[in-house]
Amino acid sequence: MYTKEEAARLRSEFWTTFGKYMQPVPSASGERVHWVNYKTGVKKIRFVLDVENNQATVSVLLLETQPHVRDTMFEVLQKMMADMNSQSEVEWLADKSFWKNEVCLMRLFTFLPNVNIYNKDHWPQMITFFKSGMIDLDTAWVNYQPVLEMMQQD
Repeated sequence: MYTKEEAARLRSEFWTTFGKYMQPVPSASGERVHWVNYKTGVKKIRFVLDVENNQATVSVLLLETQPHVRDTMFEVLQKMMADMNSQSEVEWLADKSFWKNEVCLMRLFTFLPNVNIYNKDHWPQMITFFKSGMIDLDTAWVNYQPVLEMMQQD
């Protein structure tokens, strides 16, 4: 077991390492992008990288609360997922009832099982997985962001 301070240091070190690894990688649009904290440009959609419960996850979270808008946006995201699945080495899944912090969200996601952020031997595998997932998302996002931006409610 690690102390809280040791665990926080290892998590911080992992994300710093991943960020440095991804820094020279341009986005599909040619722009520089902060891969760990990717800005989607759509208020109600977030790209999230996470490691918990012995798995790494790349997710697209849909935070829209208006049911009709949420359902329509999720349909567009599912089309994006189909495009990613046809061009990606990893399988993307859809979840219409993902619970996070006692809130039900919709998400697209892919995951890598049996990895632990506190085991540095797992880091290369996790970094490769996160890189692949974020590049998949970024490549698809170029085509779907304008449509989703028009749908968002302020």
